[in-house]
Amino acid sequence: MNAILNILYSFIGSGLLLLATLYLYFKSTSYVRKHKAYAECWWLPAWACFRFVVRNMYSKHELYSIRYHSWLRIKKPSAPGSSVGSFLDTELTNGERIVLPGDQDLPLVCFRIENKSTHLTLVHTDKFGKELTRHTLTNETENLQVQYQIKVQNLGLTHEITRVFVIPFEIESDGKKFNVFQQLLMEQEKNEHKLRMIFQTSDIVSVAVQ
Repeated sequence: MNAILNILYSFIGSGLLLLATLYLYFKSTSYVRKHKAYAECWWLPAWACFRFVVRNMYSKHELYSIRYHSWLRIKKPSAPGSSVGSFLDTELTNGERIVLPGDQDLPLVCFRIENKSTHLTLVHTDKFGKELTRHTLTNETENLQVQYQIKVQNLGLTHEITRVFVIPFEIESDGKKFNVFQQLLMEQEKNEHKLRMIFQTSDIVSVAVQ
């Protein structure tokens, strides 16, 4: 009888430990998902560029094992001999950072929009607005995409965060197409601010505990 009780107590203890572990995992994952390693895009008139950054400015904790990638995507439509459209991606940034200390942000890509006589141009810059490359925006332009993967510690657990953000060339509202990059050009006439209404993201988050 005692042996049976010991086995039963062992199962109960293991079950409680499993529940406590799952609860810790859930609470930590929920917190990380809501509060860690989010990106923002700021217009900085002093440097004449938008900075798309991972925010860690208001944290005392490090982010680490950071990998990021950004590109401008063009969609080539289907044509005779190719029944499906194809994407043509032009890489803007591709980098790594071992550790990002607290009280710092990490710029992932910086740019501004210029208005030429017949088209808009995306000027890829460094974080101080110095021109690196320029890219004509046409009706084939699909979006600007930024993706990154970051590790962070919370409650003794290591979380891996993967996020993808998109600034579309056009969105549709009330049956009308709206040129987002044209709006970005207008945003450049304002003081320093974070993009809100027109900065639309597709945010895919995967958090894994190692």
